[in-house]
Amino acid sequence: SLSNPEQDNKTPKIVKKFRRSTGVVYLSHIPHGFYEKQMREFFSQFGAVTNLRLGRSKRTGRSRGYAFIEFQFHEVAKIVAETMNNYLMNNRIMKCQLIPKEQCSRAIFMGKVKPSLPPGVAVRRLNKKVTNATKSNQTNMKRKANQRRKLKGISKKLEAQGIDYKIEIS
Repeated sequence: SLSNPEQDNKTPKIVKKFRRSTGVVYLSHIPHGFYEKQMREFFSQFGAVTNLRLGRSKRTGRSRGYAFIEFQFHEVAKIVAETMNNYLMNNRIMKCQLIPKEQCSRAIFMGKVKPSLPPGVAVRRLNKKVTNATKSNQTNMKRKANQRRKLKGISKKLEAQGIDYKIEIS
């Protein structure tokens, strides 16, 4: 029950705020093969990693070369940003910077793409099934009628040009 008896039937609004003690780091120029699992293992040597988002293509699921890493404490994130800036890994110089607390929000970590099944691949698979599915008799008849209508128009245009060409469909 709430403190006021007249507000017993009302549910209080709960606003999720970004945890202020955490620190978020932006990492760019990430080498190929350094993905979520490897990042979590590598950065856990500095401190507790509470959230991690690797930028991935929605179409293919491949890494886009940047990531946001949230640490439990802001001080740890500051140390990571200083240490990992211009760090050489797999012939790539990674860039790392601490994101100010004012710019941090939950939206940074929204929209994670599963590397195993990105949205583009799922849609492509569904469309492939629909396209390759066996068509009903009615659909095939409609398709043939549309083909005949289009070919009739083309043959009329050819006759108007003085070209004698007969188009037939099987």
